[in-house]
Amino acid sequence: MGRFAVPKSDTRKLMSEVIQYSITLASAGYRDVKGYIEENLPSIEVLEGPYGGEDCEMYALGTNRMMNRLGVVYPDTETPEEGSYVFFSDRSGRYNHVARLAGKGIIEQKVSVHGPVVRGPIELIPEEYGPFYSFKNIPDEDLRFWKRESGITGD
Repeated sequence: MGRFAVPKSDTRKLMSEVIQYSITLASAGYRDVKGYIEENLPSIEVLEGPYGGEDCEMYALGTNRMMNRLGVVYPDTETPEEGSYVFFSDRSGRYNHVARLAGKGIIEQKVSVHGPVVRGPIELIPEEYGPFYSFKNIPDEDLRFWKRESGITGD
């Protein structure tokens, strides 16, 4: 299956701007960040936050600083299903973002360390996450191992 290209669009650029601005609003104490995001990006649903302390990898995989290793160790899958992982990469192949597949063409992702958790079309990832994506199936028992390897305790 391999890598897919995310089409360039003004909406992806807007996604980047809206998410960054929402983080600024949240840190300034603005209460309706969810409303701001959903008003400007109606195809995005805000599930949580914004809140700090957890990045996309910790949210999706439960690991810390293992995203590139896992992206290389686990092959791309030709049969993604709800719950599969979506790895976003730049032209060099470096993974910059990870999300969970929440349905056909829909992802759930933590956007930025201080950003919200959102659900929306895969094509609306912020531009800085890279122009390519691939799907991977990583067994839960493997993720528990990698979580311990990355220094995170608990299950």
